[in-house]
Amino acid sequence: MPALPPAKTTTCWLIRTPLRYALTVFLTIGALYYVAGRIALLLLTEAEGVAVFWPASGIAAGAMVALGRRSMVPIALAVAAATIAANLEARTHPTAIFAACNAIECVVFAVTMRMVDKQRAYLESLGSIAAFLVAAAVAPAVAAAPAALAVQWLGMSKAPFLAIWFTWFQSDALGIVAVAPVLLTMPSMLRGSLLRVTLIAGGLGASLAALAAYFGFSLAYGGVVSIMTPMILLFPIFLGLASRTPAFFSALGVFLVAFVMVILALSGGGRFGESTMPLPDRLAAAQVALLTTCCAVLTLSAMFARVNNAAAALQAIDQRLQLALAAGRMYAFDDDLATGTVHRFGGLIGKLGLPAVGTIDDYFEALRPSEKPAFLDLINQQSPAEPQVARLLHMRAADGQELAIEYRSVAEYDCAGNAVRLRGTCVDVTELEKRTEQLGNALQAGRVFAFEYDTVKKTARRSDNAAEILGVPLELARSSRNLFNDNVHPDDKAALAAYGRRSSPADAYRSGNFRFVRPDGAITLLEVRSTAIFGGDGRISGYNGVARDVTEQTKASERQAMLIKELDHRVKNALARMAVVIELSRDGHQTLDEYVKVIQGRIASMARTQERLSGNKWTGVGVAMLVNDELASYRKAGNCAVEGPDIVLEPDTAQALAFTLHELATNAAKYGGLSSPGGKVAVEWSVVAGETSARVLKLAWREVTDGGIQQPTRESYGLNTIRNLLRYEQKATVALDFKPTGLLCEIALPLPAPAAVGSIGPGGIPLLNPEAAAPARQ
Repeated sequence: MPALPPAKTTTCWLIRTPLRYALTVFLTIGALYYVAGRIALLLLTEAEGVAVFWPASGIAAGAMVALGRRSMVPIALAVAAATIAANLEARTHPTAIFAACNAIECVVFAVTMRMVDKQRAYLESLGSIAAFLVAAAVAPAVAAAPAALAVQWLGMSKAPFLAIWFTWFQSDALGIVAVAPVLLTMPSMLRGSLLRVTLIAGGLGASLAALAAYFGFSLAYGGVVSIMTPMILLFPIFLGLASRTPAFFSALGVFLVAFVMVILALSGGGRFGESTMPLPDRLAAAQVALLTTCCAVLTLSAMFARVNNAAAALQAIDQRLQLALAAGRMYAFDDDLATGTVHRFGGLIGKLGLPAVGTIDDYFEALRPSEKPAFLDLINQQSPAEPQVARLLHMRAADGQELAIEYRSVAEYDCAGNAVRLRGTCVDVTELEKRTEQLGNALQAGRVFAFEYDTVKKTARRSDNAAEILGVPLELARSSRNLFNDNVHPDDKAALAAYGRRSSPADAYRSGNFRFVRPDGAITLLEVRSTAIFGGDGRISGYNGVARDVTEQTKASERQAMLIKELDHRVKNALARMAVVIELSRDGHQTLDEYVKVIQGRIASMARTQERLSGNKWTGVGVAMLVNDELASYRKAGNCAVEGPDIVLEPDTAQALAFTLHELATNAAKYGGLSSPGGKVAVEWSVVAGETSARVLKLAWREVTDGGIQQPTRESYGLNTIRNLLRYEQKATVALDFKPTGLLCEIALPLPAPAAVGSIGPGGIPLLNPEAAAPARQ
């Protein structure tokens, strides 16, 4: 379970971005490392040429673990830079190899700590202390080997390799043990909310430890009393620190004791300045005293931390058990925000693969990555006024399955208003979410949303898909009590009021249709079915029901009725036109067979146009399709040319133009461009702006014959149709010119609305994509 930050703080401008954060870490750790290194270089051994105590290693190692993975690179660079700077002032040899060794040392320490201490409860348990000591031994041992080789190679010491390696290892290990615990325990102390009394007691205890160490180690060496004096003075102080304060203050006391011992060693005073004692023995005594003190205090602190954690766990066990028994597939958690430790209890932790005692990292490793920012925002919104939060989350189980988890928690606060503890439950609601999702999909597929109204509590609830159906925000659709009353069509308000009135349980079920006015002005037609719930007093206490969006069904029914009416109208028109065609096709010079053939051709043209319109659901027919249909029977290689944009005409206009084109094609086949092998017909059209209409279709029918043509001496039905049909029905202009080379017919047809423009491809085939090719010539 993630830890709750005690309070929102203002982030320093230096660490608001990754680059500034890295720069801040680099400068801070580099400066501290340089100062510690310069002090330590005053304690160089004569034989090995290595400092006997290197506190800078503890600064780098502790900071790298405490600050996390993103600090590894800037800290390693800072260590290398500070090492070079410190050594250049104290040595005459190149120091790049030492910089690399120190950087490698802190990286190895951090990696080893993360590998060995799985719970990340740094220095708060005996296992964590053991992990710390292992890392404090492994890292210097690894770094000391190349460093010792470099010392010999550079001629800085004539001592044996093992002597140099051991001195380097001992120096860095003592530095890590003495200094790193302060940085490792600092985050836990900062996350907690400590009372002022605890802070004062911890600070005084650490200061007393430093004074006691100075007094004890300043005594002259000799006698049993002087040897035992430091331990006698320090033990009760560190015992009080470990039992009453967080581990940070014990670590701080150890650091101050080490600092005092370094000062005494530098000044040559006290036990570490006895002239009767050889220098190596004095240094060894200081190292042993320092190591003994550090290990004893850290172990003591870890033991008390374990006791304190156990006591806190026992106090909360009753509440966790009650929560665990109250739910089924769940676990309860207790998050101590002061230490960052999370205790979990329940069967679900095994399924999720979470440890019973862990940290925030355990929880976030299982949480769906996309939900982490929103969840942290939710946690940060908790306050003493609203300590409870709840949210549906998705977590990855140990077997890889994703589970839906209902998270609930309650935060506890101290007198200063800072969060100190977080308790709650996580319940597996995967099956419930699946059923809810299935129900939601069914409702969405049927354009149906469920609702319920509580007239006693004055509350309302609706399924989430109501937002999409009604066109309103999700939160408003979920729970707005007056949403429907406020947005129903004004003409339906009285019917809605009557719909809500139910006289008795026998009259509980009703259905009705209402118009809902969406925020964008559109109207949604709803079919509402509901059942009233009656209380013991005979009054209505609420309603349960569903509302179905029947807008499209209603529109479809209206369109169907309109199409049937339009079909009746078109059938009547077609029959009337057919009667006129039959009557006017009679010619005294025709035989019966010729008469039948003429009628069949004209009826076939009408049928083709009807078929095209029907295939397009009576939305219209393109000019290219009409021209190609009429020329199809006479087309041969090179005798027909078609060019123009594919203008879509309305049904009435398309029928009239098709009939005219049929007569033109028939006359061309009898007397004109299609009547002889060398004849041709070219049809071109375009769309131009008109004077009385927005657009005008300009179509030119040109015929070229071998022997020319003569103007007819009498007006046949075909010529009369060409001249007058479009003029009477569509207010078009038709001009016929019987040139010696062939007929020219020019038609100017007004278009009632902007037409869809496509292109004609090779062979006169309309293209669906107008940009696929330019208008083609055939």
